[in-house]
Amino acid sequence: MRPRLSVAAGVLALAVAAAPALSTDGADDAIEAELALGATLFATVGCAGCHGAAGEGAGIAPALAGNAFTVSPGNVAAQILEGDGAMPPFGRALDDAAIAAIVNFVRLGLNGHADLIDAGFVAIIRGG
Repeated sequence: MRPRLSVAAGVLALAVAAAPALSTDGADDAIEAELALGATLFATVGCAGCHGAAGEGAGIAPALAGNAFTVSPGNVAAQILEGDGAMPPFGRALDDAAIAAIVNFVRLGLNGHADLIDAGFVAIIRGG
């Protein structure tokens, strides 16, 4: 269990370092909480095992940090939901809020794309 916790802590530290400077008002606290949840899920549900703890790629899967594919939140959400090639689908294992948190971490935490999505957006991509 300890390795997962240390990986999650490392990913969270990278997400905080990569995120724009945040103030202490309520909206920014919510963004920080969303990034923390997304970083933890990224580290624990299998994303980091293939994409690398910091999204740098791990030989099995492409890097997510600096990847133009992450510009579209719909692309990222659909990829997580449905999988593709060697990537398994996570649509049955994760609810819409969890997928949204991972998408937000990949897009904001690893790539600086500031527009966040929510569970409702994922539900639309899921088709529900």
